[in-house]
Amino acid sequence: MTTIAVVVPVYRDRLLPEEEPSVHHLHHYLKHYDGYQMSPMKLSFCLPGLKVKQFADAAFQSLESYSKLLLSAEFYRAFEDYEFILIYQLDCLVFSNHLRAWCKCGYDYVGAPLFKSRQSPEEGFSGTLNGGLSLRRVGAFLRVLTARRDLGPSASFLGDVFCGQVNDFRSLSIWQRWVKRVRVAREVRQGVAAYTAGYSLNEDHFWSDRAAYFDPHFKVAPPEVALNFAFESAPGWCFERNNRKLPFGAHAWSQYDKAFWRPHLVGEAHSQPHI
Repeated sequence: MTTIAVVVPVYRDRLLPEEEPSVHHLHHYLKHYDGYQMSPMKLSFCLPGLKVKQFADAAFQSLESYSKLLLSAEFYRAFEDYEFILIYQLDCLVFSNHLRAWCKCGYDYVGAPLFKSRQSPEEGFSGTLNGGLSLRRVGAFLRVLTARRDLGPSASFLGDVFCGQVNDFRSLSIWQRWVKRVRVAREVRQGVAAYTAGYSLNEDHFWSDRAAYFDPHFKVAPPEVALNFAFESAPGWCFERNNRKLPFGAHAWSQYDKAFWRPHLVGEAHSQPHI
């Protein structure tokens, strides 16, 4: 049977009011999965029903340091007894326990698809999948982060860099794209450790775009498939695009259109069961 751990980042000593529904949904729908709280060493607060995995305090000081943690082999080795982990930040909701079905879909990384413009979703998806609520195949992530791929001037590598569709290149001019691809090719050839050490975007951009440079077999869910996994911004638009069906979950539910999600919130009466 596929082994799955639900991993909840916690770095404060109390819950905010808008985080309480996230915990209710976690306990209500995902109680049959192993649950872990990932926290800084200094934090003594613990959510009921979760085991605790602690990491260096510095990893929780900023979005950048958190991203660095999720780009480290150390983090995924902490969960290498599991085939998959579900990152469940406390601004998420889930609406079913069908997590195992998503593990059987063949993807290494699935998250809510982001838009080119949050204000104009009709412009289409950016290609990046958000990491706040995301399913990750542990072995595949470790293969990327320990890659020994020959990054010499091979046709395969050069084709990946110069012909691949990279999401954050799309807004650049042809000349800017060429310059950036040359720079990326040079940086990737230094190896995954050096590349991630200097990577400045959020970690979900790396897993959506760059991971395949180091492991060509790394498989990211396409946006139309990922839409059935989770919504983020413009949930009403996503609901219509998803054939008027709720996804498995939602990220940043209280930030984007609370009114849309409010009828689907689990009540306080369901908050007693623990993972």
